[in-house]
Amino acid sequence: MFAGRARELAALRRLLTTPEPALVLVTGGRLMGKSRLVREACDHKNVIIFRAAEETARLNFQAFKRTCLQRLPNAGLDAATDWPGLLTALAATSAHALALVLVLDNFSTLSDADETLPFIIRNFWRSGAAAAGGMKLVLVGANIARMTALTHGSPAMAEHALSDCAPELFDLMPLPLHEAAAFFPSYTPEARIAAYAIFGGVPAYLASCDPDKPLAGNILDLMLVADGRLVDEPLHILSYGLRDVKVYASILRAIANGHRESGEIRTFVMGAQTGMSISSYLERLRAMRLIEGVRSLDADPKSRYMRFTICDPLTRFWNLFVQPNRGTIENGGGRDLFETTIRRQLGDYMVSGFEAICRNYIRSHGDHLFNVRPPAVGQMWGQGYNIPVAACQPGRGPLFGACAWQVQAVSEAGLAHLTQQARLSGFWPEDDDQPEPDYVLFSRSGFTPDVESHARQSPHLRLVTPADIFEAA
Repeated sequence: MFAGRARELAALRRLLTTPEPALVLVTGGRLMGKSRLVREACDHKNVIIFRAAEETARLNFQAFKRTCLQRLPNAGLDAATDWPGLLTALAATSAHALALVLVLDNFSTLSDADETLPFIIRNFWRSGAAAAGGMKLVLVGANIARMTALTHGSPAMAEHALSDCAPELFDLMPLPLHEAAAFFPSYTPEARIAAYAIFGGVPAYLASCDPDKPLAGNILDLMLVADGRLVDEPLHILSYGLRDVKVYASILRAIANGHRESGEIRTFVMGAQTGMSISSYLERLRAMRLIEGVRSLDADPKSRYMRFTICDPLTRFWNLFVQPNRGTIENGGGRDLFETTIRRQLGDYMVSGFEAICRNYIRSHGDHLFNVRPPAVGQMWGQGYNIPVAACQPGRGPLFGACAWQVQAVSEAGLAHLTQQARLSGFWPEDDDQPEPDYVLFSRSGFTPDVESHARQSPHLRLVTPADIFEAA
């Protein structure tokens, strides 16, 4: 099932159908749908797709040449003995036939084996050989930092070799909530939000779910049986190009269990061991988009103090419920584990996931609430306050939000608590001449009649339910 990515697909198809040559880079994390997007965009075109293997440069070139010969047996490619010669021959073929689309998939692996390849591609592209036939060259790679670095910096350095070739970059992120929801067409809004807070927006994870099964059934089938499709997936992510996997895994385990500051994480991972810094590990996990460092929105922008959170919901869920219970799962106890532990703790687990979804709602639809698109959305914390949703609003007062994933409707006490917390923050207006703050209450189970009446009468209060979140999309 190919769902979502409509904007990226349309943009890539435009590039691949223009008469002009195009150099395109596609990157994103593991299983983010890079190859699938390119294949969808290349449908019905004169295309050669080659996926590099974990082999030597020589073997990969030979495999690439075989692929080209199979696709274009009469194009005179036999004489080419190296990358420059073969690329030039392919460009000539493109000039005498339909515009050729050449896809080099797993490019990170390909360039690892041959560090000169980015320079070879740069020299080929700058030669103008691709222009005559409007050749398209698409490089697909999962090493986000390296693929994005190719597009900027000094072209004299291998890591920036393509920066003066004006490549188009497609950097794929997880699917947003409303696109991920397409994988669960029969789910209620609440169940779709819960599914997103567990499986996230990685297309391959979502495609592994059975839309005809309830959420509990998908969790059981994919993560709570020994041969589940996703039972080891977070380890596979770490095994891709990382050393000291145990340290990275331990850091993720620490953050998942609530140790969010660097000192706390280090103590959890290393104990009393001295002389060991985890800064480089944290930076690498940030580069892989597995974690992010977050400052309080009212903190000094120069402050180095931050909290770390796990970006990928599946990684967080796995570290809390799957990895600590692998023995139980291996011995067939996954169903009991779900009923006795996970089901009981799922409400607490959902709190931070729902808060992240609410912040994204403000980022994308904040202008629907108070007619202002907030330029900065985040969270706030400090002495005596912890506000899960906060935003700056040009021309209006600050926005403060609270999120309730509970079975009871939110009452006036919930609004009063949010107001009390907001007064302690650095965003609270200092005098009466400043605009009043705005408030947003998010609730899984709706609101009491007095809160609904308050919202109807106040221009500074908005109420949002799961159904509202999807209607806005």
